[in-house]
Amino acid sequence: MYLIGAYGPLRRWIAMRYCHVSGRAVEYVPLTRDTTESDLKQRKEIKQGGNVHYTDLPAVKAATEGRVLILEGIENCERNVLPIINNLLENREMTLEDGRFLMSPTRYDSLIREGIKTREELTKNGIVRVHEGFRVIALGVPCPPYPGSPLDPPLRSRFQCCVVPSVPVRELISAARTLPEPKCRGEALQTIVAFSASLTELTIQPSRSTHGLSKIPPVSEHAILSSIRQLGLFPDLSVWSVLWRAYPWDMLVPPTDDIFVEAMAGFGLKKYSLQPYTVTHVERDRVVFNGSLSYPCHTGAAIPDLAFMGRLTSVQQRILSGMSQSHVSGRDICLVGGKGEGKSMLARVFSSVFGYIPSETMFLYSDMSARDLLQRRVTG
Repeated sequence: MYLIGAYGPLRRWIAMRYCHVSGRAVEYVPLTRDTTESDLKQRKEIKQGGNVHYTDLPAVKAATEGRVLILEGIENCERNVLPIINNLLENREMTLEDGRFLMSPTRYDSLIREGIKTREELTKNGIVRVHEGFRVIALGVPCPPYPGSPLDPPLRSRFQCCVVPSVPVRELISAARTLPEPKCRGEALQTIVAFSASLTELTIQPSRSTHGLSKIPPVSEHAILSSIRQLGLFPDLSVWSVLWRAYPWDMLVPPTDDIFVEAMAGFGLKKYSLQPYTVTHVERDRVVFNGSLSYPCHTGAAIPDLAFMGRLTSVQQRILSGMSQSHVSGRDICLVGGKGEGKSMLARVFSSVFGYIPSETMFLYSDMSARDLLQRRVTG
């Protein structure tokens, strides 16, 4: 099955929900430009005693144990990796690095039924039966208009494709009303939903300035619901300051996009406003704004330290307050700015205020692979 739709977690949520309802175990693989055959099949590992062994990876585990293999970002996959997925989908076959061979359950059972081979002989020869319950769910975005490589026709024909559309405005309003207390005020809710609906319409319209497909990225439903929750927690915030955190339009949309400029003219977009909330005290699992407004939040194991807040400029204090509000709302944070504008310093102050000490800085570079972010292998 191939779920195709706009960027956002909705496709992954649907796939995970399906597996949860049907009681199926899941193997999940995010595909990137750095994904190779060894990331799907097997890798070498040095076990205790210095011996090298091959370890099965998600695609092999899912095939042999009858699990659901979820492949997210299939449009990012390199051309040399796609034939492996294609052969596994079409023939249920795969050659492994340790000499074993995955065989479709139909062929495997026919060899035993016709008396050509016994189960013990097949096992001795390294023939492994693919479980008949093995299924693959691929998640991707349409290319174009999104960057990536379109699927080859042979691979595309192996999937039953399902389009995951954007959530209708009426359903967004219903979902917003089911959020836990406190509730977002009515006029703010209508403004956010209208903004989301306008963006959804713009993403499917051609742009006169780009002579074809729209370059306007969509806003995810999760970001909209998060903005609604944040306005419910902090009702004195400006609607546009909260929306800009979820969808920074001046960074995402080209200023020459005439359709966006025309459509958004009636909204009066403003990304900056006065900050009515200031962090005054932080204790274990709780933060206090303006001396009296207390909110539950996650804090680190260290004792919160607000000493560095007095050294911040007014602009930096406003940004730190916004970061704190996003943290209370359960959102991750991305700081964007030029070199030397204090992004790392603000991150360290935030870590100190909420007790996330010691914090660790990882410097990213263009040649970095996806696996460098997660784990690395070392010999003891």
